[in-house]
Amino acid sequence: MGYLDKKLQPYFRRKLQAAYEQLTYETAKKRLGQVIKELALINQSAVNSLEEGLEETLTLHRLGLFK
Repeated sequence: MGYLDKKLQPYFRRKLQAAYEQLTYETAKKRLGQVIKELALINQSAVNSLEEGLEETLTLHRLGLFK
């Protein structure tokens, strides 16, 4: 979030939360991919940051810590 303009942070925070609230790993990963595509139009540093931790956070999803 720190790479984004303050005005965009709530929007992307909601998008990320919605992705992590998906019932399956596959759906969560797909939704996060959509967020990455949208972020790519705005800020590559934000994309890099999200991609860097993507599998780790999805592992937490698999363990049920985002439900």
